[in-house]
Amino acid sequence: MKSTGEWGQFFPIKMSPFDYNETIALKCADCRHKIRFNMRNKRHLYDRLCAKCKTPIKTTFEKDRSEIIYCDKCYLEAME
Repeated sequence: MKSTGEWGQFFPIKMSPFDYNETIALKCADCRHKIRFNMRNKRHLYDRLCAKCKTPIKTTFEKDRSEIIYCDKCYLEAME
Protein backbone atom coordinates (compact mmCIF):
# COMPACT_ATOMS: atom_id res chain seq x y z
CA MET A 1 0.00 0.00 0.00
CA LYS A 2 2.97 2.29 0.49
CA SER A 3 3.97 1.76 -3.12
CA THR A 4 0.54 2.86 -4.42
CA GLY A 5 0.35 5.88 -2.13
CA GLU A 6 -2.89 4.72 -0.43
CA TRP A 7 -1.25 4.08 2.92
CA GLY A 8 -3.06 6.26 5.48
CA GLN A 9 -5.07 8.12 2.86
CA PHE A 10 -8.59 6.95 3.80
CA PHE A 11 -8.28 6.81 7.58
CA PRO A 12 -5.53 7.47 10.11
CA ILE A 13 -3.02 4.64 10.31
CA LYS A 14 -3.14 4.68 14.12
CA MET A 15 -6.87 3.76 14.05
CA SER A 16 -6.37 0.73 11.83
CA PRO A 17 -6.76 -2.69 13.50
CA PHE A 18 -4.64 -4.21 10.75
CA ASP A 19 -0.94 -4.27 10.17
CA TYR A 20 0.00 -3.08 6.71
CA ASN A 21 2.37 -5.79 5.72
CA GLU A 22 3.64 -5.77 2.17
CA THR A 23 5.56 -9.02 2.02
CA ILE A 24 7.37 -10.17 -1.07
CA ALA A 25 7.11 -13.83 -2.06
CA LEU A 26 10.41 -15.61 -1.57
CA LYS A 27 9.67 -18.31 -4.14
CA CYS A 28 8.11 -18.16 -7.59
CA ALA A 29 4.48 -19.26 -8.12
CA ASP A 30 5.51 -22.57 -9.71
CA CYS A 31 7.79 -23.42 -6.78
CA ARG A 32 5.06 -22.60 -4.24
CA HIS A 33 2.59 -24.77 -6.18
CA LYS A 34 5.06 -27.66 -6.26
CA ILE A 35 5.60 -27.40 -2.50
CA ARG A 36 1.82 -27.42 -1.83
CA PHE A 37 1.33 -30.31 -4.25
CA ASN A 38 4.02 -32.40 -2.51
CA MET A 39 2.26 -31.94 0.85
CA ARG A 40 -0.89 -33.69 -0.45
CA ASN A 41 -1.58 -37.34 0.21
CA LYS A 42 -0.45 -39.72 -2.50
CA ARG A 43 -3.20 -41.25 -4.60
CA HIS A 44 -3.23 -45.03 -4.78
CA LEU A 45 -5.17 -47.07 -7.32
CA TYR A 46 -6.74 -50.29 -6.11
CA ASP A 47 -7.93 -53.25 -8.16
CA ARG A 48 -11.69 -53.73 -7.74
CA LEU A 49 -14.52 -55.42 -9.59
CA CYS A 50 -17.55 -53.66 -11.00
CA ALA A 51 -20.52 -54.33 -8.70
CA LYS A 52 -22.80 -55.09 -11.66
CA CYS A 53 -20.81 -56.88 -14.40
CA LYS A 54 -17.72 -57.95 -12.39
CA THR A 55 -15.30 -56.32 -14.86
CA PRO A 56 -11.90 -55.61 -13.25
CA ILE A 57 -11.34 -51.87 -12.80
CA LYS A 58 -8.88 -49.59 -10.99
CA THR A 59 -10.23 -47.09 -8.49
CA THR A 60 -9.09 -44.89 -5.60
CA PHE A 61 -11.55 -46.65 -3.25
CA GLU A 62 -10.10 -49.48 -1.14
CA LYS A 63 -11.78 -52.87 -0.96
CA ASP A 64 -12.63 -52.29 2.71
CA ARG A 65 -14.89 -49.33 1.89
CA SER A 66 -18.63 -49.83 1.47
CA GLU A 67 -19.19 -47.71 -1.68
CA ILE A 68 -20.71 -49.43 -4.70
CA ILE A 69 -18.23 -49.21 -7.57
CA TYR A 70 -19.33 -49.43 -11.21
CA CYS A 71 -17.33 -49.50 -14.43
CA ASP A 72 -17.95 -46.67 -16.91
CA LYS A 73 -20.49 -48.64 -18.94
CA CYS A 74 -22.54 -49.77 -15.94
CA TYR A 75 -22.38 -46.31 -14.37
CA LEU A 76 -23.80 -44.68 -17.49
CA GLU A 77 -26.57 -47.33 -17.64
CA ALA A 78 -27.42 -46.66 -13.99
CA MET A 79 -27.63 -42.89 -14.59
CA GLU A 80 -30.13 -43.17 -17.47
